[in-house]
Amino acid sequence: MQKGRPTKYRQEYCQEIIEAARQGISPRTWAAFHEPYIPDRSVYDWAGKHEDFSQAKKEAEYIFSAWYEKTVIDAALGKTEGVNTTLLVWLGKNFPGGHGWTDNQEHTRIKRELLELQKKYTDWKMSGGFDSDDVEKALETIAGAIDKTVGKK
Repeated sequence: MQKGRPTKYRQEYCQEIIEAARQGISPRTWAAFHEPYIPDRSVYDWAGKHEDFSQAKKEAEYIFSAWYEKTVIDAALGKTEGVNTTLLVWLGKNFPGGHGWTDNQEHTRIKRELLELQKKYTDWKMSGGFDSDDVEKALETIAGAIDKTVGKK
């Protein structure tokens, strides 16, 4: 016997989410303004339970991201009037789920440091283990990288 409420998932949502993305509506926004309202959690649950919806959601995210980038490029080239390109770029950096845009070089440096730590860990492991000084140094380096990531100096 199935527990809980019956699912509100419908097969037609696959096409709806893709069509919305083609019109510049993100999958999150599609769900939030859908009639009836679709909670964010339901979208993720459906993607985990329905392969067709999972694929449609991925395609919609890709289409929306491409639509967004084209909108920014068209605005920057003057092909679209009345568009606030500064706002579009800011949204691209801060949009929930993001577009991967950043001008923060600190993240790149921290990522590089963490990759170096990963290599050191692998080297230490291959050499037969850690000594206590190595562990202490690694922990200090990781703590420093974390502090820098969260803005502590």
